[in-house]
Amino acid sequence: TRRGHQQKKKSGGEPRAGRPTADLHSCGWNGLYQFGVEGYLEKYLSPELAYFDPSAMDKTGLTIPHSAHIYGIVINTRHVGPEEGPRSWADLADPKWKGKLAIQDPRPGGGGFSWFVQTLTDPNLGENYLRKMAQQKIFFGRTNDLVHSLLARGEYFVHIAGTEERASTETPKSAPVKFLKPRDGAFFTRIAFGLVKSAPHPNAAKLYIDFALTEAGQKAVGDTGYLPLRKGVVSALGPDALQGARVGVLQTAEGIKREPEFNKKLKEIFFP
Repeated sequence: TRRGHQQKKKSGGEPRAGRPTADLHSCGWNGLYQFGVEGYLEKYLSPELAYFDPSAMDKTGLTIPHSAHIYGIVINTRHVGPEEGPRSWADLADPKWKGKLAIQDPRPGGGGFSWFVQTLTDPNLGENYLRKMAQQKIFFGRTNDLVHSLLARGEYFVHIAGTEERASTETPKSAPVKFLKPRDGAFFTRIAFGLVKSAPHPNAAKLYIDFALTEAGQKAVGDTGYLPLRKGVVSALGPDALQGARVGVLQTAEGIKREPEFNKKLKEIFFP
């Protein structure tokens, strides 16, 4: 797997040249969906999809969502006490957090951009909130891994739009990090498979997809802390991990259509 924008840059030319080397892609739904709309993916309806919630699926059939990340606030517990921690996205605009916040650079996409769009389109936050955040001297890290590492070392106190699985299951238990679900809306993004058009080994790819969507395959996903989308399969994060979380705005066709608008606003607010 690779990040969506990297995958598109790497793989976009292969189908056009009639010589794809990959059979299957797996990445964030929004990047993969755009890849499919441009004609580089083959529709595949796995028989295992009968066990998935239709609301989580891609009605076009171009992508096959299989799991999800949930995004919220991650704090360093050595520097942020239980009574002083932020409880919402809105709390992060408090001047006391100035110079103590970090996030994945939103310009290439990923969780940082998803957070920007999520808060921009929230009627209770919106552009006024983001302009306040632009004054907070936020550190923009190249990757979520880098930001999380700096948080764990105490160089920053709060990771904006960190994922729960990284904070709860991928990080050593001794690390002073804790995931908080914002009161004004944690959000989740789906991870999906896409079968490459004219793939060299399409049947093998379909078998892999089918297995990954079985109960056994989804339990393996859940054990890592990712959120399996198959009904009845519980993540290591617990049965209520998605409770109160909203699907990301960029996880919809309408949100994707508005990406140029969102990118323009991002540059205007944070990178003038």
